[in-house]
Amino acid sequence: MHRRVAALLGAALLAIGSAACGASSDDDAPAATTAADHAAIGHGDGPMQMGGEMRPLASTVQDGMRVEVVAMGPEPFTVEEGGRTIAHRPAPGDNAHLMVTLTDVETGDRIPYSSVQIALSQDGRRMLDTRLWPMLAQSVGMHYGENVALPPRARFDAVVTVGAPEVARHRELADRWTRPVKLSFPLDWTAPR
Repeated sequence: MHRRVAALLGAALLAIGSAACGASSDDDAPAATTAADHAAIGHGDGPMQMGGEMRPLASTVQDGMRVEVVAMGPEPFTVEEGGRTIAHRPAPGDNAHLMVTLTDVETGDRIPYSSVQIALSQDGRRMLDTRLWPMLAQSVGMHYGENVALPPRARFDAVVTVGAPEVARHRELADRWTRPVKLSFPLDWTAPR
């Protein structure tokens, strides 16, 4: 009996979690982000789509944590806020769902409960500066992401800031990832045709 209840609970949690990203919703909930929100942080525009294809953009390792930046076409997603489900739909002009994954290089486990901020600059001009949502998706698993509008082609100076995961830790991880890290690297971007 207990195993059956546990199995049903596990299946329900998996279904809820997989709806957080990568699944479309047909409800009429208003978008939480707007074109004005994106314009306020200097996004470009253009109706380019990548579909479900994931494209690796950059990868680096620091302190045993692999930080990877990946993109795919814009994705509607939902966020639970205060007991309500809020639908976030891509804004007009969004041409990518920008994602960052954090992985323990020793175990291969994804690292949850961090805060992730990404800033992209080009020729000293800030093109994007946004905090990424913690997300779950069947296609990529635990990640941090947001829909963004990027120019058709650019080489960016990227800065990814990863906050220390806010979790209880066993002894073997007591002093790993206890401070925020700021990683800087070049990022080449070409929007799909």
